[in-house]
Amino acid sequence: MSAAVAGPAGVEWVGDDVFDGVDHGAPLLWDGRLLAGYRDARFLSCPDARTVKQWHVAVVSHRYAVAGGSMEVTAACDPRRIMLGGLKEKPATEIEESWRCRRSACAALFLRADREAQEAGNGMNRICAELG
Repeated sequence: MSAAVAGPAGVEWVGDDVFDGVDHGAPLLWDGRLLAGYRDARFLSCPDARTVKQWHVAVVSHRYAVAGGSMEVTAACDPRRIMLGGLKEKPATEIEESWRCRRSACAALFLRADREAQEAGNGMNRICAELG
């Protein structure tokens, strides 16, 4: 793990919300890649929360500030107040820069996702060059 991104190791998400034994703040992974999602605020009437404005890196929170601290999929930048919906196995690397959350925790994890994808790509390029 990069020194710039402290915290728990990632956990593979299998599509259900059973996170027993998972550390608070653990990033969610899908097939080894960091996941991103957008705020789930359909229950709010205002401000406009029905359109996607930013994507956040998904983490597990044991401290979501509803129902006395429920366990939810939340944003890395604010795991107490931003619950995420719309995950649909969307890797963080596929989110355009202009749609990415710029708060420090999300920004650091987006950077980590990009770095890991680049390293994986470089590894594949090296293997192809050796074979070819």
